[in-house]
Amino acid sequence: MAAHEFDAVRYKSDQRQSWDSVAAGWSRWWATIEKGAQDVSDRLVELADIQPGQKVRRL
Repeated sequence: MAAHEFDAVRYKSDQRQSWDSVAAGWSRWWATIEKGAQDVSDRLVELADIQPGQKVRRL
């Protein structure tokens, strides 16, 4: 069994093509998705109980 080498350039190209193929749909539905998710987003921020001086960082 031969090992397959990862082709980062091809992977990036394939990913871009995949995302580009659905971008118009996301753009069309973004306002609806954002509106529908707002209550959940607000509640998550509330539950996080972030206090003045605290920092939020992405992992």
